[in-house]
Amino acid sequence: MRYDCLISKLLHMSDRAYEARSRKYLTAEQVVAWSQCPALYRQVRAGLPLHPHNCYRETELLDAAARIRILCGRERLEEEYAINGPTNKRIGLPYGRDSAAFREWAATQTRPALHDDQLVIIEAMAEAVQKHERARNLLSSGVANGVLAVEYEGMPCQVRLDYVHPQEGIVHLVMCQYDLYSAQSETRWYPFQYHAAFMCVLASAVAGTEVPLTLIGILRAAPSQCTMWPLEDPNHYSFAPDARRHVAEMVRRIATGDMTLPECCSEECRVADLV
Repeated sequence: MRYDCLISKLLHMSDRAYEARSRKYLTAEQVVAWSQCPALYRQVRAGLPLHPHNCYRETELLDAAARIRILCGRERLEEEYAINGPTNKRIGLPYGRDSAAFREWAATQTRPALHDDQLVIIEAMAEAVQKHERARNLLSSGVANGVLAVEYEGMPCQVRLDYVHPQEGIVHLVMCQYDLYSAQSETRWYPFQYHAAFMCVLASAVAGTEVPLTLIGILRAAPSQCTMWPLEDPNHYSFAPDARRHVAEMVRRIATGDMTLPECCSEECRVADLV
């Protein structure tokens, strides 16, 4: 099966343009927020961060930059992020990430700022992917970082796809902190399941057929490592049986202004069943 029709529908836009469109287009982040609390959905819809705490925001910054580096290359990373921060001339080393000098420098930049310590982690993650033959080959002949916009269940929707391969479908990067087992564990939780299901139902609506999703797990901690698996592989964790149906129901309710949570979202924490 080839997914050229899906690739031809991908749009290319900056994160700033994507976020500006999110006031009109429903996104995966909004669906995940709505599944937890409609009030949280309205917060995200208004442009406020889903995770306002600094620890979450730093991790999101690192992961977003790592995606650009892995999928689009070092040159693109340097175009979208401010690097080469101030150096302490007395010792010849960069100021620390929490230092006043670095914070002041970062505040003057027009792009998100990355510290040298973060760049080291990002480069190690990119190297881990390059050393994984299957992952490297999969990410060598497709389209990276495209945006798919389509009307679904009466609602204009958009989602950014990490990578679309013409034969293998969607490829999604999963960042993890402690070990590669945690990457697979994270995919069992419903927030990820709903995000993944949203990607797949929009892609399937455009392609006219089910579009497979392959996950590449990447470890942030040293030494960086990489693994990959199809989400539907019976030897690993699969979609929760009703994830796609739940997403369709949530989008229908959002489109009609029904802010009552369906029964599928009545619990705060859920874990997908093992196959």
